Amino acid sequence: MNSNTSNNIFNNYDDCIPPTTDTIVHQTDTNQINGQRKCPTCGGTDIIFNKKLAKLMCSHCKHEFIGEKIEDLDINIRNLNGRIIASGAANIEQCDNLVTLKCSSCGAEITIDSSKSHQIKCHWCRNTLSLNKQMANGSIPDIILPFTVTHDEAYELMNDFLKTRKSFAKRDFKKNFKKKNIIGVFFPYMNVDINSHIHFKGEGENKVVHYIKDAKDIYDIKLYSVAREYDLIIDNLIIESSWDKIYNAYSRNTNNIINSILPFDIENAVKWAAAYVKDYNIEKRDANIMDIRPSVYGQVKDIVHSINKESTKEYDVSLNWDTEDIDIKGEYWQAAYLPVWLYTYCDKTDGEDVLHYIAVNGRTKETMGSVPYSKTSAKIKHYLILLLLILITIFTPLWNMTLIGFIAWAISYFSLDSTYRNSYARHEFETETKKEILNAVHTDTYIKTTGRM
Repeated sequence: MNSNTSNNIFNNYDDCIPPTTDTIVHQTDTNQINGQRKCPTCGGTDIIFNKKLAKLMCSHCKHEFIGEKIEDLDINIRNLNGRIIASGAANIEQCDNLVTLKCSSCGAEITIDSSKSHQIKCHWCRNTLSLNKQMANGSIPDIILPFTVTHDEAYELMNDFLKTRKSFAKRDFKKNFKKKNIIGVFFPYMNVDINSHIHFKGEGENKVVHYIKDAKDIYDIKLYSVAREYDLIIDNLIIESSWDKIYNAYSRNTNNIINSILPFDIENAVKWAAAYVKDYNIEKRDANIMDIRPSVYGQVKDIVHSINKESTKEYDVSLNWDTEDIDIKGEYWQAAYLPVWLYTYCDKTDGEDVLHYIAVNGRTKETMGSVPYSKTSAKIKHYLILLLLILITIFTPLWNMTLIGFIAWAISYFSLDSTYRNSYARHEFETETKKEILNAVHTDTYIKTTGRM
């Protein structure tokens, strides 16, 4: 099936939003003050994250509570109009990472480095002070998904994955795979809601009759004018918001592994609280919305093509779109921290350092990895097996068995890199992203029938 595009969608994204519509900033850190976050029961400030229950807990009275949800917008996605940005997703600015917090208990002023930590204890009264107010350096998001997968569970999931790759995995990789080397990391993402209108128009052909004429195969092909028009609501499109995940060199890293464990249950995200990230690493967002837009709108386009392909399966000869209009009427952006368990290993491959990962989604347990393997060991073992198959072929009449063996050997040998590195693993956003199609109008108008060899 062919698809030709006559107009370049999103060549200039600003043309997709009415020029009279200004960007609206939705403030998500209202009522947040840098300093003490107190227990709603006893007023204690030492709030920790209970990893077993995935709840916040007061260290003093042991009261457990669930984090706050971001207040919903007055409009739903269907009514989104223009560009709305949650305040945590605003442009990153150069600012001092050192922030002075005033303790509301004893009045002492304590300085904290926001690039390294989000909490600090007052050295006078021992109350815990937290960074709650958003900063322009991208370190504090709008929403966060706490870990629900434990360290032990992540280790078992990674170990089960590694068992399927142990045959040729490099010795150092297996030797260093220990529970203590598995780290919980909050990665930065953008969560985007899209309200759009889709209009595609073109011509499609399907094969209806096959017959023989003058010793030639002839096919009757029906030509149709095809149109697809509908409103498309995209809910929680998740995309990386750090530069090394957006643009990466395949030869030097395996970032697709982290992408492949998406999606997350973003609908369960809660308002930022520093207690959630204690004992975990954080990778701060370093890309702005304007940097991420090409990836987001490219994914929107791919989602639309996937939907259209599903509704035009009958056009098995060709389908050519003359018009492809994707009108984005509204969008809402939120910055998010999402949880990932990570085991990393740096391997020297062809003179370059290559980072390999085994990653576990800290919510869904989805696991994927890139394992460095010994090419020498793999070749020796495969050549020995090949020699054995040749000897069996020469000295026994088991042709059927050896043919199956040769096929299995070829598949195993030529798929080694793909099997161990999983270079093609990725998040199937076209089908896994939540979406809703409204007011769909499908038009298929018959034009003519032609014979074709």
